[in-house]
Amino acid sequence: MAAGLQTFLFTDLVGMHTGPAVHRAGDWYGTTVNLASRLCTAASGGEVLVSASTALAAAPLRAVRLGEPRLHLLRNVVEPVTAHSASAAPSLTTRLTARLPCMRGRMTLPTPPNLPEALA
Repeated sequence: MAAGLQTFLFTDLVGMHTGPAVHRAGDWYGTTVNLASRLCTAASGGEVLVSASTALAAAPLRAVRLGEPRLHLLRNVVEPVTAHSASAAPSLTTRLTARLPCMRGRMTLPTPPNLPEALA
C-alpha cells in the first residue's frame, strides 16, 4: 500500500475508503466505491485522501504517515466524512529512491489495455 501511495503522491488525486463492495461485469459498485470516488474529488493536487475506516486499517503500518483528520462535505453523502491525508513515511521513500532507479526520475506507467486508443 505505501509504495502505491508514493507513486500517486505527485501526480494524481486518490480517494480511499474501506468497506464492502460488489464486483460485477468487471466493475465495482456500492457505497464504499461511491465514497472513495467522492474523496478522490475532494483531494487536492497530488493528495491521497483516506477515510477514517481506511486510516484505522492503515494505522499499524509504519510505512504510512497519516495527516490530521479533516471533515469533508461530499456530494450525495448525508453526513460529513472524516478523512486524513496519507503519504509514504520518509524512511520508505528514501529506501525506494535508493533501490529503484525508476523512482529517481519521472516514472512512466504503461497504458491500461482497456483504454481506447483515442484516449491513450
